[in-house]
Amino acid sequence: MDNDDTNTFHEFLKPERGKTRSNSIEIPSISLPKGGGAIKGIDEKFIVNAVNGTASFSIPLPFSASRGGASPSLSLSYNSGIGNGVCGLGWKLDLPSIKRKTDMELPKYLDSIDSDTFLFSEAEDLVVEFKKDVQGIFLKDPDGNYHFNEKDSPDGLFAIRFYKPRIEGFFARIERWTRKTTGEIKWRIITRDNITTLFGWSPEARISDPQNVNKIYEWMPEIVFDDKGNCHRYVYKKENDDGFDLSLAHNRNRIENGKITYTNLYLEKVLYGNKTVYKGIDDPFPEESDFFFQTIFDYGEYDTNVPINKIKPWDFRKDAFSEYKAGFEIRTTRLCNRILLFHFFPELPGGSALVKSLNIEYDKTTAGSFTFLKSITQIGYVKKTDGTYSSKNLPPFEFTYQNHDWNKEIKTLTPEYLVHAPVGLDESGYQFTDLFNEGLSGILTERVQGWYYKRNLGDGKFEQAKLVTPKPSFSGLGTQLQLMDLDADGCKQLVDLNSDLKGFFEQNDEEEWQAFRAFENIPNIDLRDPNIRMLDLNGDGKSDILITEDNVFTWYESAGRNGFEGARKATKPFDEETGPHIVFAEEKQTVFLADMSGDGMMD
Repeated sequence: MDNDDTNTFHEFLKPERGKTRSNSIEIPSISLPKGGGAIKGIDEKFIVNAVNGTASFSIPLPFSASRGGASPSLSLSYNSGIGNGVCGLGWKLDLPSIKRKTDMELPKYLDSIDSDTFLFSEAEDLVVEFKKDVQGIFLKDPDGNYHFNEKDSPDGLFAIRFYKPRIEGFFARIERWTRKTTGEIKWRIITRDNITTLFGWSPEARISDPQNVNKIYEWMPEIVFDDKGNCHRYVYKKENDDGFDLSLAHNRNRIENGKITYTNLYLEKVLYGNKTVYKGIDDPFPEESDFFFQTIFDYGEYDTNVPINKIKPWDFRKDAFSEYKAGFEIRTTRLCNRILLFHFFPELPGGSALVKSLNIEYDKTTAGSFTFLKSITQIGYVKKTDGTYSSKNLPPFEFTYQNHDWNKEIKTLTPEYLVHAPVGLDESGYQFTDLFNEGLSGILTERVQGWYYKRNLGDGKFEQAKLVTPKPSFSGLGTQLQLMDLDADGCKQLVDLNSDLKGFFEQNDEEEWQAFRAFENIPNIDLRDPNIRMLDLNGDGKSDILITEDNVFTWYESAGRNGFEGARKATKPFDEETGPHIVFAEEKQTVFLADMSGDGMMD
């Protein structure tokens, strides 16, 4: 029986997540048999995204069919547009989760005032559901604010708030459970087919700050059950210091009081096919021995000859990588080598047997120190009465990757395109900027007569310089005046932060500059001070103000076109080994700002 055809139990965790299907009537028909032999592949799928050109490829993970189709349905997926993962560059496990959104701003973890947006399965924002009266009209308080749809849990320990996807797709009930005494959060989702998934129901299924377990960044699926007593359980392994090499320079400050300072979770087992009927969240989770089937993820711990036994700690990968957008370090240091399917029945020799495996081979010798998934081989096993195995495998899936082919040819501009272009070493009078938001940076220069702009036509070609008219009445482009995107919305403003009256000129859709507009709130500081830098500190794309002082960092959050928020301070550590202790105006050293970890944030 094909697992994908019968598995409605796990439908909402599939990529389509239960989207509406048409209720068309199919007329029975007789069709000729299809050729192709009796050898069946492993149901791999290849898709090309016509919008952005990325290619994706997925391989289903080994799961046996359980009663009523109550089996997990997960896959190992490649996408040419994503980063590194537990199965190499571009590969990831299609495991759903609920996490805090970081695209527009770093999370603040102020859940009492709903400071963060939650994201379901990397796809859709979750928005709070508002309460309605019996006539379906939204309820408001005297100030005109909507009432959140929430209630207490049956035991009174949790406040339950209801959410919906911003774009409705699978019509499920989404609940956020918040413990009243501690603020601890967990999630429950119930689909239209009455299938319940508990996300982060226990701390073992949450990614949280090692210094504060209540700062939860991501909730992983832990228990899935239906209304017929079927249940399966996800078990995770927490990151530890196995294989950690303290002698490496980049690891020196990743140990504190004998413990690693970073965190992560890795899927270790999926248990399903429960013997005892599971009645719901009021019952304790079934024990591991209660399940007939287990799919196990091997990160180097298991014996290749007797795969049921762990014989050593998991391996530490050479290309370990980190992300910091959660507000703390989430570091991936492990590689999944095999995915093993076990059956546990008394009739089997020893009571258990390995049935199938996906063996993964990696290429760890490529340039850039990245690990690439080289091949995947599916192997079937039969356990003999003496405890040994016989096996047969399908031909491996082998993967090759196209390297970046940088064009090393040096091209020169023809003289006609060099008119009004920078000449010599002094480029202070020129700026490469996309003045009219066209997607290509042109050349902007200021002369006595006014501004001149050379549009970029691509392929090393520029238009003749044209006078920008009308232009703002101020002068000092590149020194007193700066072209900025104050609200991170793609629109340009010409900003004056050095005059007594600080503000900006805005450009409209007709490429005309509007009247000067002063900031509503601006700190009384000299932004030309060498101890001041402007950079994005909270991930919202806007330039904040950072000041280095003797004992503290002072920063002002950008409020976009309104100016800046009030001052906030962060204490400097006394030791550079525990944090930055820098002064931007230091005469003997230079401080550079750059994205060192590849997470899009300035370091």
